[in-house]
Amino acid sequence: MRAIAGKKLFLLVFLVMIGCASIVYKVIDFDRLYGPSAPKQRVLTPEGLLLSKQQHKVSYYKDVKPILDSRCVTCHGCYDAPCQLKLGSIEGVDRGASKEIVYDSNRLKAADPSRLFVDASMTEDWRKKGFYPILNERIDTNVANLDNSIVAKLLRLKHLNPQPTSGKLGEEYALDINRTLQCPTLQEVPAYQHDHGKYSVEQIIPAKERRACSFERIYFSRGSDEKIYRERIALGNHLSKRVLDRIEKDLKNTIFSYIPNTAEVAFYGLVKGMEEYLNKIKV
Repeated sequence: MRAIAGKKLFLLVFLVMIGCASIVYKVIDFDRLYGPSAPKQRVLTPEGLLLSKQQHKVSYYKDVKPILDSRCVTCHGCYDAPCQLKLGSIEGVDRGASKEIVYDSNRLKAADPSRLFVDASMTEDWRKKGFYPILNERIDTNVANLDNSIVAKLLRLKHLNPQPTSGKLGEEYALDINRTLQCPTLQEVPAYQHDHGKYSVEQIIPAKERRACSFERIYFSRGSDEKIYRERIALGNHLSKRVLDRIEKDLKNTIFSYIPNTAEVAFYGLVKGMEEYLNKIKV
């Protein structure tokens, strides 16, 4: 009898724990509420752009991008941005986030690269690579746009948990390079809010006035900007002739490498220039 009573007590405690977990981590059936998720066409056609201006709708380049540039790309602009979320271009925003880290010193096998503008061109392809949306990809309504947006939910979390406007962040905010990243999906946001409710989206470095010459703009600006990306490719390609002259065109005994940062893109242009030279001398 005692064994049976003990089992019943254990079962009761287990059911209570499940019930509490269900309350804390409420699971929302977004598909039932708003329909299935699928990538949207966010780049307007000329006709759609004209209609949008006539209806005075929010413009990404006029209204949204300036905010992202001044407050977000400080962290979310480089190749290894937190959660691989790159907010420097509409393509990066539309690609979304990933739980995979870029530089993993513990991996034993080659990683599948995830370079914006290089390793995939369509949002559907990024979804196949494990990237998930941070914006609404279901029906287009005001309620759905907010309820299906990770960005909106995290900004709401910030509003509910205001942080000091001056002074240093507390020690509970880990900012070191080896910190554990929190990259919740839409379904994981309730659990994230429960476990990390005191955290919020904060601007760490104040925005400064833009005073960049061409050299600084190419070398030090965010690599997610498509125009900068193409300029870096062209820069590396332009240097290929001078490099060939310097090594006296001895490619057989020359090793090319680069420091893994934004110079990577220029390195691709350099390699392309070398390939063009080899194609010219082929018999």
